[in-house]
Amino acid sequence: MLNILLFLSAFIVLVSGFVIFYGYTYRKWASKQSIIGTWKFTGQDFSVTYQFVEENKDGGLFYRLHEGKENRFRVFGRWLLQDYSNLKLLPLSSELPERFIIGEEHPAKLHFIIDQENKITISEGNQNFNMEKIERDIKEEFDSPAKKEMNN
Repeated sequence: MLNILLFLSAFIVLVSGFVIFYGYTYRKWASKQSIIGTWKFTGQDFSVTYQFVEENKDGGLFYRLHEGKENRFRVFGRWLLQDYSNLKLLPLSSELPERFIIGEEHPAKLHFIIDQENKITISEGNQNFNMEKIERDIKEEFDSPAKKEMNN
């Protein structure tokens, strides 16, 4: 009976130690993961750039710039991140209203690439955007009139 109690005590200590270690390392990793900043996906025919601006730890404003050979459009809205993977985009203004309906939530999945702080994947429906962090402020492009920008 004493052997069983010693075994159970050692097992509980071992499992508790593992849980504490895993929790600490996960929290340390998770605290470094952030979508704040500017991210760009470049495809064959188009590019998508997102800039996420923080208002609090779970959300803020986003700016999306889509540049293709034939078209260019901008979307502005709010973002909310839940559980480090569920990204919700709520467009407040869009130059492509049939694609981004104002006030309609666009759920997306967000994937951080472990140990690479400069890469994320945003999955919107059937599209996956493997994005790299860039040094560009696209907010300025949203301050200018749309028609003037679109014709240049």
